[in-house]
Amino acid sequence: MDTLKKTHSLDTIVEALRQEILFGRLKPGMNLVEKEIAVKFNSSRVPVREALRILDGEGMITYKRYSGYKVKAIDPEEFMEIGIIQKLIEKELLLRAIPRYNEVIYYTIDNLLVKLKEKKDFEERYLIMIKISETLLEPANWNYSMDIIRKIMQRNIFIGRSLSMNYFEGTVPFDGHYHFLEKFIKLCKQKEVEKAVEFWCRSNDHSQIAVPLLIKDQQ
Repeated sequence: MDTLKKTHSLDTIVEALRQEILFGRLKPGMNLVEKEIAVKFNSSRVPVREALRILDGEGMITYKRYSGYKVKAIDPEEFMEIGIIQKLIEKELLLRAIPRYNEVIYYTIDNLLVKLKEKKDFEERYLIMIKISETLLEPANWNYSMDIIRKIMQRNIFIGRSLSMNYFEGTVPFDGHYHFLEKFIKLCKQKEVEKAVEFWCRSNDHSQIAVPLLIKDQQ
């Protein structure tokens, strides 16, 4: 890890490590050594230790006495649990959010869809997908539920990146997401709220593909 020239704050260290884990630069099972991280960020070990505790609390890393912190492996059961929770929360958010969509939201989504189609880089495309989801869900004005969904989306990046490297040659077929979102937006504009929500929940469930692959990884 290259040493960064200036001292970084706790928030900066947490976000940098989070991004490295999410996008596969720090892989499952890798050790996270306080001293090495402190050197990288030109920091004392105190904020590094706190950053690791925060990431441990987010479920991105694990701690064992004598062996220290490691990037958490992907658990198929955890993925299934996350998927169920995500579907339940998103359904309620969308039922509240869709009737509040306006021209500004539709304009924003149209622009994001254009960017999604243009971008080829995994990280860029996944971040656009997150922005699209936030734009569609935030009008519900349920902040606590949105905080949970954001954490779930972060975990899904980690899982998606891992699967893409192992089974899809480092890519993810985003074209399917693009067409799914086009149809979803069309239903929303037609004021078909229940149909739109049902379509979202049905089409946004990737467990049938992901879980068998995750189980295969553990064998």
